[in-house]
Amino acid sequence: MQWLLVLLSATALLAETPENPIDCAMAQHYRKKIENFHKELRSGIPEAKYDCELERKARLDKIDGYGTIKINLPKNNGKSVDENLKEAFTKLPEGKKLRQIKDPQVTKYGCWGKFYSQIYNQLSVVCIYDHKVGGGKNN
Repeated sequence: MQWLLVLLSATALLAETPENPIDCAMAQHYRKKIENFHKELRSGIPEAKYDCELERKARLDKIDGYGTIKINLPKNNGKSVDENLKEAFTKLPEGKKLRQIKDPQVTKYGCWGKFYSQIYNQLSVVCIYDHKVGGGKNN
């Protein structure tokens, strides 16, 4: 009976992870926050899946031909990265970035964050999407 409980718990955990979680490099807690922001912003639109391969492309700056958004985050403003991320996603003005996130043709996306002020001069998050607003589908 205990094995069944372990199996069910593992299945539930895997159901919430991207298709190839081994390929994901961003810290899971940041990835989950970004996924939740996307779900909230895409409310009423078919869900887009987080994709570790697109995360890798965002990390390596291989974004040509993809729908892209970049959000710069403040550095040394006394707030945590989590607070700055939340503020950045919840206060996105109407415009291209929001249209890209809400595009119903987007089926998958991946993001990379430069969140460590000790390493990066400019903190930011870049997300790429398999469909570009005003463009086409990338597979």
